[in-house]
Amino acid sequence: MGLDIRTRSSIGHPLYAVNDGYIHRITTNFNGYGKALYLKTNDGKIVVYGHLSRYTKDLGNRLFELQDEMQSYSVTKYFTESEFPVKRGQVIGYSGNSGGSMGPHLHFELRNEYDQPLNPMISGFPLVDNIPPKYLDLSIIPLEIGTNIGGSSLPGNYTPIQLTPGEYILNDTISVTGKFGVTTHIIDKIQNATHSYQIEILELFVDSVSVFSIQYDLLDFSEEENISTIFGQPITHPKHDKFQKLYCLESYPKLTIHNDDQTGIINLSEGIYKIEILAWDAAQNKSVLTFYIKSYKSTQKTKYKTHLKFDEYSTLNTNGKVFNSEFIQLEKGAIFQLYTAIGAADKIVAYIEKPDTLLTFPLVEFDIHKYSSELINPSLFKDGKQCGFLIYSDKIQKHEFDFIPKLIFPKSYNTIFSNDSLCSVKFENVYFDTMLTWLTKQITPLKSNSINRKSDFYKLNPYGIPFKNDVTVSIAVSNETDIEHCAIYTFNEKKSEWDFERSSIDTINNIISTKLGESNVFTVFEDTKPPNFLYTYPKNQEIYPKDVLKNFIINLNDDLSGINSSEEYLRVYLDGKRIWITYQPVEKEISYGLRSALSVGKHHLVINIQDRSGNSVSKSIKFFVE
Repeated sequence: MGLDIRTRSSIGHPLYAVNDGYIHRITTNFNGYGKALYLKTNDGKIVVYGHLSRYTKDLGNRLFELQDEMQSYSVTKYFTESEFPVKRGQVIGYSGNSGGSMGPHLHFELRNEYDQPLNPMISGFPLVDNIPPKYLDLSIIPLEIGTNIGGSSLPGNYTPIQLTPGEYILNDTISVTGKFGVTTHIIDKIQNATHSYQIEILELFVDSVSVFSIQYDLLDFSEEENISTIFGQPITHPKHDKFQKLYCLESYPKLTIHNDDQTGIINLSEGIYKIEILAWDAAQNKSVLTFYIKSYKSTQKTKYKTHLKFDEYSTLNTNGKVFNSEFIQLEKGAIFQLYTAIGAADKIVAYIEKPDTLLTFPLVEFDIHKYSSELINPSLFKDGKQCGFLIYSDKIQKHEFDFIPKLIFPKSYNTIFSNDSLCSVKFENVYFDTMLTWLTKQITPLKSNSINRKSDFYKLNPYGIPFKNDVTVSIAVSNETDIEHCAIYTFNEKKSEWDFERSSIDTINNIISTKLGESNVFTVFEDTKPPNFLYTYPKNQEIYPKDVLKNFIINLNDDLSGINSSEEYLRVYLDGKRIWITYQPVEKEISYGLRSALSVGKHHLVINIQDRSGNSVSKSIKFFVE
């Protein structure tokens, strides 16, 4: 939404008005932008300064008045043009680390008169930059039943070769049959800076004709829930969430960054085509990735076979054998995939068992010992009882998945259950298109405290398919569990830790529920341990000179659920009167700047805090001022 400007790992640097105008709004809260300031300029734009440590004296005093009036640290206040006018270059505040900040910095935004964020790097705040964008990965995504990418129905993943700083190629021509889309993982750098920046324009060409473009000049907060539709493919790549789509499916909404007239969905007649992806950064450094597609005429699709009877085949014993099976749901169909070293004379097919019929699907060997089915229409799984593989050798054996995918239609209401019936997921108008989804137990051990864990690990599939609305996850726990201190947690792969999810509790049926905005691994943890105090200033029974003690600092910790950052559960009292403290949730630090020096004598500080599982703790500090 803007720029994060580093401040040498320190706070208190002066912030200046970028143009004439007035202070339009201030907000203070424990999360988000923390202490923020909104400057409205004379040309109608809104400039946002986030994570401040403090305002200027007059504005700071007005904040204190508002906090006392509202009896809250959290304030949102709009001002008129005459209350706090400013001139370009005037100091309006000081940088900090407030709110959900990961370290001292200024979050800076430029918005238009409709409160839509503009790209500040092309709106009067350029940085010296001579490094063009860099292509890291490319993928070709099948977008219809029968599409084949490089001999497989799976997405084709490729690594670009850099020829010059702004020129990239793929060595090989990619063979394709059917409709497909292109996605790419691209970053932009600026000299002497370690972080990545946002490209401005990304455009896709087929034989020099533009078929799709994205332009990051303006965004809209109302589109936040649809961000997942432009990232996340191919789901078969470990960094799939970094890939940006150069296509927009008909079921996905068009966003402000898209050209309304283009879909990016490519369907070529026979021949060889030149594909180019052009990327520009804000400084207009350009990079181009060039590769070639050889398009083949669609052959007759291999039809699945229908069998009227399903014999009771013995289960394949995979012990000591290479037999890694996987079920993959893409945006436009599902795929059975298998890695195994079967005998040369053996044959394997995928199957879906229904009450009265059996559907079998041939597999194609697209790499050594790697097999996949064609893209399968999800509707074929309707009324499915089992699915897996049949292995034809000296006898027919089966390998059965421990789940059967559930068919979910757009705008439908469905609930799926785990095999043990202890976990359910409710879908209410969740997907943009018809999808298959399934719920499994996560077998691979994940980092957790087994004493606190009160359910199995469950995994909602598939990954990488965008949600239109949240799903509701519910898990039943045993009657011996202290359910009042339980919650559902999701696994954060990037941090390799568990994230607390705000959960509701049904004490009658011992069920815990939460809402999730994407597929994930989740479980129930019980947290009965209250937070603890790591450090306090002032300290208990200490004496402080009157002119030295100017602020309070309390550092906290909580092992599992985390500190509850609501004002209701973060209360600090000085000599019996509540004070409106600042809380930094990343640092887990309470702070308070004294408005005036304390009187000489004895003082009493009381801190009451609670974690997100309802465990409370208090600390009493008696200190002296001389």
